Amino acid sequence: MNIEYEEKNMEEEYTPIAVIGYGCLYPPSMTDSKSMWNEILDGEKGVRTITDSQWDVDKYYSPNHDEEDKTYCKKTGYIDKLPEMSELLKKFGIEKEDFNNLNRTQKMMLYTILKAMEMSNFTKNDLSKIPFVVGNMLGDESFSNYVLMNRASEFIQDKQSEKFSKELAKELDQNNVSLFNTFPSNLLKGVQKILGFSDDSFVIDGACSGSLLAIDEAIKLIHHGDAKITCVTGVLGNIGVTGNVSFSKIGALSQSDARPLDYRANGLVPGEGSGTIFLERLDEAEKNNRSILGVIKGSGVTSDGSGQAIYAPSIDGQYRAMKKSLSRANLTINDIDYVEMHATGTPVGDKVEIQSVLKLCKEGNRLAPLMIGSIKNQIGHSFSAAGMANLFVVLESFAHNILPPTHGFSEFPEELREKIGKNLVVNTKKHSWGNSKAKTALINAFGFGGINANILIQEYISNASQSNTNIVPTNEYKKYSIVGKGAWLNKKDPFLNDKNISYIHKFPFLDFKIPPAVIKKIDEAQQVGLIAAKKAINDADKELKNVDKQRVGIYVGCMMGLKTAYQCDLRIRRKEYEDVLRKMGTTEIQLKQLSNKFKSKFEGLSEDSLPGFMDNVIAGRIANSLNIKGVNAVVDSGQDSFLSAIKQGTRSLDLGIYDAVVVGAINANDLPEFTKLYKKLNPKVTTIKKGAFFFVLKRQDKVKNKATIDYETLDNLALNKELDYLGASSAYDLYRKLSEQNNNEEKYKVAFFNTRNVQRCIDQVYENKNINSIISTAQLAILYKNRKELIQKLKSLKEIEGYKEKW
Repeated sequence: MNIEYEEKNMEEEYTPIAVIGYGCLYPPSMTDSKSMWNEILDGEKGVRTITDSQWDVDKYYSPNHDEEDKTYCKKTGYIDKLPEMSELLKKFGIEKEDFNNLNRTQKMMLYTILKAMEMSNFTKNDLSKIPFVVGNMLGDESFSNYVLMNRASEFIQDKQSEKFSKELAKELDQNNVSLFNTFPSNLLKGVQKILGFSDDSFVIDGACSGSLLAIDEAIKLIHHGDAKITCVTGVLGNIGVTGNVSFSKIGALSQSDARPLDYRANGLVPGEGSGTIFLERLDEAEKNNRSILGVIKGSGVTSDGSGQAIYAPSIDGQYRAMKKSLSRANLTINDIDYVEMHATGTPVGDKVEIQSVLKLCKEGNRLAPLMIGSIKNQIGHSFSAAGMANLFVVLESFAHNILPPTHGFSEFPEELREKIGKNLVVNTKKHSWGNSKAKTALINAFGFGGINANILIQEYISNASQSNTNIVPTNEYKKYSIVGKGAWLNKKDPFLNDKNISYIHKFPFLDFKIPPAVIKKIDEAQQVGLIAAKKAINDADKELKNVDKQRVGIYVGCMMGLKTAYQCDLRIRRKEYEDVLRKMGTTEIQLKQLSNKFKSKFEGLSEDSLPGFMDNVIAGRIANSLNIKGVNAVVDSGQDSFLSAIKQGTRSLDLGIYDAVVVGAINANDLPEFTKLYKKLNPKVTTIKKGAFFFVLKRQDKVKNKATIDYETLDNLALNKELDYLGASSAYDLYRKLSEQNNNEEKYKVAFFNTRNVQRCIDQVYENKNINSIISTAQLAILYKNRKELIQKLKSLKEIEGYKEKW
């Protein structure tokens, strides 16, 4: 059915969202709101020299930046120990066995969710209608350990293998992690099974922007009317050595300490953590008498677009994200009291972020100094959990009416001091907010793949006037036009016959201006995603020609955990094999041979390795190569990954956030261990295929004469288990349905022509006879499918003696 659209534009209208509860777990022992605030004020250091419980410094550390397979950073922000949870589990009716089956990252998630439930006064029964959105990168180390265990037989002689496997198992200590929770794509589902969150739940990867991106996407579920309350977690639980070594090859790590915003800053210090919040529309929260910790008045997500390296931050990209938050809140930079900066401590990153804020100050003619700060000196950079930590700093500062100190800061970088002048001030001591108005802050984040996220949060004042509460959410089925499509397949599919499908196996580096040396480091999923997305975007050229690239977003469904990531892990962690074999009496010569075997099979890491194996960079490369400046994100909800991606895309269209969305899904992971575990968990699956399928969508009321889909169609897309594309299965199914629809709709067109010798024409064309009866005037109708066929038939007519066309 056709549905009239109520025009809405989120740039102009943004329903305020209340934060009604939170739970935290950050280094060294921030386990609740009280301990977090006390440790912030006291400058408690969670950044310390790493212990053997994370990884062995003797094996993997070297002060030499160029030494292969080693890192020059041995500090990290780590949690002393996971909190004792027996009482919490009992309180919420969770079986100890179910908890023990979780991997470490899931346990961190569960802890903060339960603490947030405590603060919000929720029970498990309240969660069935609440979607769960998780911002995460790098998953959990349990699958890396699984790969290491299962790959041993390829490198270890049979007579040694049984004893070796037992000893390696002791070293890796997988505890009781179930196979279900070991599989990377089940990070969210393992927790969802225990707590019973709604089916509209998904993981979203925006690298270091992950927490704030997850908040922005969860708010869309509320604004769109699909949920009254959402639960959002930002988590990073994998601080294994591979990520550390990978970051060191970019030169992004500190050799000494985390000093955000300071002239001595020389890199980031990796950290871990988890934070969870519950969100509800402000008017609903007030009606339900919730405890309101703060009000999100605006949020902004942007991509950098083209013009720079995939891992380089952008002044313009961050400026636009902050500007979007301000615009949605109907505020300017002059209304902001404080900015909790992303401030990782990398010299380039901090300088770019500072200049982004200065650009806003200059544009707004701000005269008063703006307070800025960062918590990362204390906890390190917790990547996808960092934005949530920043949010909690601000929420606690609201509650205590104190601007928090930034520890470890002395002066800005010398080259920026003149430009900064008195515009920005880093708060190094406790400072009162004052009571003149509602406290207002920006919280900023940016990440690899050119993704920027920002939220504007304000102190809640009861009975205060709250603007922009006039959006009426709707979850009615709406229709969307598919204005372009493209795909990549590694072999022909009998059900797909389409000019927009690519079968190439050698990446066209000239088309994308990516050097061959870099391509070698890029996972196949990133490569085929670029190929298929470009096909779809080219197919939609007419519909995208006049669309502002800032009004286009990208969502990609994919089961996370890329093949290249685990190959890099095997290369670096071969030392685990060597250690066990050394204890078993293997000679150094044999160990050297084993090491060389690994090196010949798996390439060493370079500065291009990390972005090459990050899940979110699948979408980031598309934005970077094709200059798209809206959101770019990868979504994982297992086999439903594409459905989650396309629904977030269509919600964005409904809400007026974007004029077009590029939505796709990919499976390119044929890692043996990945395939083996997936089949073990899904016994009916016999064949797994690789493919990438992309679509460009616009709202139907903005387009004429294009194939359409609606929410009902999306809900009814069947997973093709016989030809399983994993998280891309529904995308394949949609592509196939569109292909069949196009074939069925390829009807004959009719062209009419005047002729004097119609009988002769008919006879000679169709029966090849020579009949002399002549009709003086008549019309000849020619049926044709396309212009080429029409021209061929006209040529045949012109060859007939006595034929003279008149048209």
